[in-house]
Amino acid sequence: MRTVPNDVTTPEPRSPLSAGLQWASRITSLGLMFALPTLAGVYIDRQFGSSPVGTLVGAVVGFVTGMVQLLQIARSGQNPKPTPGPDCRGPKNGAPIDPPDAAPL
Repeated sequence: MRTVPNDVTTPEPRSPLSAGLQWASRITSLGLMFALPTLAGVYIDRQFGSSPVGTLVGAVVGFVTGMVQLLQIARSGQNPKPTPGPDCRGPKNGAPIDPPDAAPL
């Protein structure tokens, strides 16, 4: 990470290939999150003869996990708020700030 003069850390610039591979990985994992639980439900139905139960449970689990993954991807795409620099923190040890031209009472 590199630092900008106002002490906000920004990630290092990446190549377009790196960004594309990261998005391809995200989309692939999202598709697998939706599909694999349903396929596991179909397999369980065939093994135990419980025709629609495993498939339906797998589909619900796949939908829920896929939506959670999709929301995480959407949240990671938002710009984070910059953290304040050292000049925005105020006085040390919680001491009150006295105006320089204030006369004592």
